[in-house]
Amino acid sequence: MVSKNNDYIVAYQITEKSDFNSYIHNDKEYKHTDEYEDIRSKYKLSQTLDYDSIQYSPSLDYEIELEGMILRPGNVYKEDMLKRQEANPKNDFCWRWSTKII
Repeated sequence: MVSKNNDYIVAYQITEKSDFNSYIHNDKEYKHTDEYEDIRSKYKLSQTLDYDSIQYSPSLDYEIELEGMILRPGNVYKEDMLKRQEANPKNDFCWRWSTKII
C-alpha cells in the first residue's frame, strides 16, 4: 500500500527533562483521538503538501512495480494512463518526483 502523505518528526534529547508535551493546543482542529491519546493528546488532520504547485507532466506519469503490484498515478488502468500521457492535460494525476536519481 502506498500512502498519500506521511510527515515525521524525529526528536532527541540528552537530559531527562522534556518540554515536548508541555504545550496544550487550543486549536479546535485538534479533535481526533486514538489509542495513544493518553500519551500524546488529540491530533489534527491536515494537508501539508501544496498539491496546487505541481502540474501534470508525462515524464512524471509512470508505473511503479512494488511487491508484484503495478501502481499508476490516480490508480487508473494502463490504457487510461496512456491516454492521459497522449492528451498531456494541464492538471491531472502524476507522481511528484521523477525516476531519475541525482
